[in-house]
Amino acid sequence: MYFEWNFEAAEYSLKRALELNPSLADAWYHWAWWLEMMGDDDEAIAAHEKLAHLPYWAWVLGQTHAWAGQPEKALEVLQGYEQESRKDIPLALIYAALGDVEKVLYWSAQAREKKLSWSLGLFSYFTATRSLHEDPRIQAEAALYPTPLVPYPKE
Repeated sequence: MYFEWNFEAAEYSLKRALELNPSLADAWYHWAWWLEMMGDDDEAIAAHEKLAHLPYWAWVLGQTHAWAGQPEKALEVLQGYEQESRKDIPLALIYAALGDVEKVLYWSAQAREKKLSWSLGLFSYFTATRSLHEDPRIQAEAALYPTPLVPYPKE
């Protein structure tokens, strides 16, 4: 719902989802995103810290630290992925939140070559890469995917 920018409905739906299942990773991911959109970096970080122990979901904390102006903490999360086998997309997303287009392009190409399923949404679903939509290099990379580049103006 919040993708339609209906923040009131998003808040209600996400709070309800977390009441029903407080361990639902998707709900924490989206709740922190909503908090970020509302300008509450500290609460967004706290929400994403609930996912930091989950191998795949730890990247969201790095993304949120980057957006909160804490690049050193985002880089700490990055270092945790260096030995992971499923690191391509998380690294692309954290580097996108840090604004490092060159590294986004590198990790995107790695994910695309491996035909990782989540790579299909790399430039259409994930907020970090969508925030770079004006860069022509990102536009060219996104054109290599079957899903369209979706702009995401971070306000």
